[in-house]
Formats: sequence, C-alpha cells, structure tokens
Amino acid sequence: MASTITGVSQAPSAGAQAENIRVTVRVEPETPDPGDDVSVQVRVRGCPPGDARVEAYLSTTDGATQSAALMGRAPLITTMFYQAHATIALPKAIEGWYGVRVVCGSYRPDRVPLPNTTFAVGAKPSKRSQLIGNSVIEGGVLRLEGDGCPGSKVEYQVAQTGLHAGAFIANGELATNADGTWGGDVTFPVTLAPGAAEVKARCVLQNRYGDVVTINYGGQTQVTVLRAPETTVPPAVTTPAATPTTPTGP
Repeated sequence: MASTITGVSQAPSAGAQAENIRVTVRVEPETPDPGDDVSVQVRVRGCPPGDARVEAYLSTTDGATQSAALMGRAPLITTMFYQAHATIALPKAIEGWYGVRVVCGSYRPDRVPLPNTTFAVGAKPSKRSQLIGNSVIEGGVLRLEGDGCPGSKVEYQVAQTGLHAGAFIANGELATNADGTWGGDVTFPVTLAPGAAEVKARCVLQNRYGDVVTINYGGQTQVTVLRAPETTVPPAVTTPAATPTTPTGP
C-alpha cells in the first residue's frame, strides 16, 4: 500500500507560473522502516513543459539549527495540461523526516521540503543511545553507547544543562561497527561546574551525492557532575638536625 500526501505551493507570478504548483506524494511502502527500499511517487500540476525535476530532502535538527540534505532526485516527465510525474528511489532509506522539492520553469524554491509533502521513515524511532551511569566526578568518564547508525562514526557533545541552546559542537567521536552499533568512553571536562549536564549524540554519514548528513539521536542523556573530593596533603615531616658533639681528648 502507499500513503498519499498533497501539498500546494505558491509559484512566482511569471507567465505560466502565475498559478499554484500542486504536488501529490505517494510513498511505498506506506509506513517505511529504516533500511527499506522506499519509492516516492510524485505528481505535479502547474509546471510548464521543459527542464523540471523533483528532489527528496532529509530534514534534521540539533535543537538549535535545522538543515536539509538532498537524498534523491528524478526528472519530471510532463504530459498534457501541465501534469507531470516522477519516481524517486531511496534505497536502504535512513531514519528521519523527508519531504519533496519541485524545480520547474522559473520556480526555484529554497532547498528544503515544500509544505505538506513530508513523510517519515521510521515513524517510531528505532535507534537508541544511552549513557551507562547517572553521575560522574568532574574530569571522570562514563560509557556512551547506541545502535542504528548507518554512517562511519558518531559525534558527541558534552554540555552544561540549562545553558542557551546553541549549535552542536562535537567534543569527540566514536567509530561505528558494521551492524550500526557503537560505544566508548566519554570524558566530562573539569571545566563543567558540578550539577546537571547532558550528552547529545549524532550519527554522521555521507550520502550518494557526497554530502555529509547528520542524524541526531532523540532526547538528551542527563547526568549529574559531582565535585571531585578535596585531597588533604599531610604536613611534611622534618627531621631535627643532629646536635654536633665535641670530641673529647684523652
């Protein structure tokens, strides 16, 4: 079965483009899981004949910034009455939210999915990450591990909880195994103040177009940073100087 999504996007007012672009998206299988070969069937109404194409983008966010990576494209085949169709193949699709972009005539929207064209691969996230332990002494280490990464590595970020959300800045990386699992020790810098901290992780891979794509692991792994115990240095032990003796004669 296939799920159907219909979206309408306002095209620029330029000749034949002075009407809405109507996009219908059908996805097979209807509820794709990560690793499925997904077929995205797109029908477009309103594009003039000529050089036109459709593209599928994967949208990601790290909580502060959003990005969209091109994951597939196909030419639009135009029929009469400005109706066109195309099929985008997403082999072994990775988990996340996708959407469709249409390019035709003078219609050149931003390189992000058009409204109302999005669909999910893995509606219920299957990948996981976890921190082994819920507290750590400042400067100490805990193990971070997870699965479901189709890329070559996982990057992680350690930050104080409650600070203003900013872009993901990797503190380190862990290599992935052939089955998508990964794990390793994460160091909590001594610069972290005692209290709540969090660890974020993202899978890093390269798509078929040579672009770097990041897949964020959902949620935030919380941990309590404990102050390192103070060490008391015992006073130095001093040895009394020997009292000189006066030799006595016979």
